Amino acid sequence: LYEKAIQDYLNAHMLERSRATLDTASMVAYLQDNGLPEVLSAKIDTKPANIGESTIRLKTRQPAVSWKTGSTRLFVDTHGVAFQRNYDAAPIVEVTDDTGIQAVDNKVLASDRFLGFIGLAVGRLQSQGFTANKVVLPADTTRQLLVSVEGVSYPIKLSVDRSAGKQAEDAARAIRYMTSKGIVPEYLDVRVSGKAYYR
Repeated sequence: LYEKAIQDYLNAHMLERSRATLDTASMVAYLQDNGLPEVLSAKIDTKPANIGESTIRLKTRQPAVSWKTGSTRLFVDTHGVAFQRNYDAAPIVEVTDDTGIQAVDNKVLASDRFLGFIGLAVGRLQSQGFTANKVVLPADTTRQLLVSVEGVSYPIKLSVDRSAGKQAEDAARAIRYMTSKGIVPEYLDVRVSGKAYYR
């Protein structure tokens, strides 16, 4: 699969057929745009494999979240990129869909944007020192999610209509504040900019 895609790229860029002229960034962008979004980077070995042959090593994305839709499992990394082929260990965060929305052909309608938001939210929470371990899509909504975090007994409500990074920052501040005050709410809601609600 990857060898054929790389050959297709080289056939379209004949001047890059040498190790000295190969533009690996351009090649990676080509692979990502042509059905291989799991490719993160590429490196060409400095020594030839055989006469007229080179070895190109591909690095693939590490999944942060997995989501099974019908017979297909989707993954997303902390940069918000969705993909289907995973070569690393399965991520600990799995999406649970409680929306009750009818699927098409037994598959959940999961857009790359929505999956990307989940990956970004998990990554931004991690950068704030909190490890997400579960994501739930609650019933009767397609724009919100509940994120559970290790060491925190209540879920955090997020909205896909607001920046994942800003919601993660608001959540981190609110969690630290409530922990310092001994408050244990039923949930934390950071869907509104600059405010955190809890019940």
